[in-house]
Amino acid sequence: MKTKFHGRLFAAFITVCMMFAAVFSTSAFAADRALGDADGNGYVNASDASLLLRYAVGSASLDSQSLEVSDVDGNGAVNASDAALILRRAVGLISRFPAETNAPTADKKSLVVYFTRSGNTERMANTIAEITGSDIYEIVPLNAYPDSYNDTTEVALAERDSNARPAIKGTLPALDNYDTIYIGYPIWWHTAPMIIGTFLESYDLAGIDIYPFAQSASMDESQFEESMQFVRSCAGNGNVHDGLFASPPDTSAIRSYLNAA
Repeated sequence: MKTKFHGRLFAAFITVCMMFAAVFSTSAFAADRALGDADGNGYVNASDASLLLRYAVGSASLDSQSLEVSDVDGNGAVNASDAALILRRAVGLISRFPAETNAPTADKKSLVVYFTRSGNTERMANTIAEITGSDIYEIVPLNAYPDSYNDTTEVALAERDSNARPAIKGTLPALDNYDTIYIGYPIWWHTAPMIIGTFLESYDLAGIDIYPFAQSASMDESQFEESMQFVRSCAGNGNVHDGLFASPPDTSAIRSYLNAA
């Protein structure tokens, strides 16, 4: 009984898909198959959803190109969820597929920005740049911090207490060609160095994904959370993601974070 019911339900859905196919369609690109054009007829419509449903239950086959353009949710598999998304697109409930939304933009790149004093944050920055293929930029203060560690901490405390924005040496990088920024720093007095605020507040970061990363001698998570609040307050309309707090030599933690980002 259940088998007959499921068979009728499937047949009814196929019929609905074919009815929609006659009415709704999205044009493909002239030279290439559009994402979702499973049947290769030049349109993305309900007939593609019907084909994917039949493929999902084993009653139809797809060649390699059809499989490639049918993974509209971008999860690496072609199944009924892709068919459902194509049908939603056909009737105008969505304008873009998840795979289109998540796909990297060809002319956009990522940038690793970092401030370092002892070299530990620089080590993390270089690791991230190597893994992600990002460009890299070091924030250098216009007025160098003292050579003495104790003297530096006194300056840093005064900057934090006054919410200072120390000047940055040289020309800041243009961010027009970047859609992702990894920004790194040591923890100074329970937060990020104030010069990180100088950098972030120098831009309109709308539309840019920002991934903070930090390290400290104590590795106190509460201090890192304070630094994250500071970064979020300075980033304006930038999309600040959860950050990475790790020891510089811990490349495994760095890779895991980047893979999940």
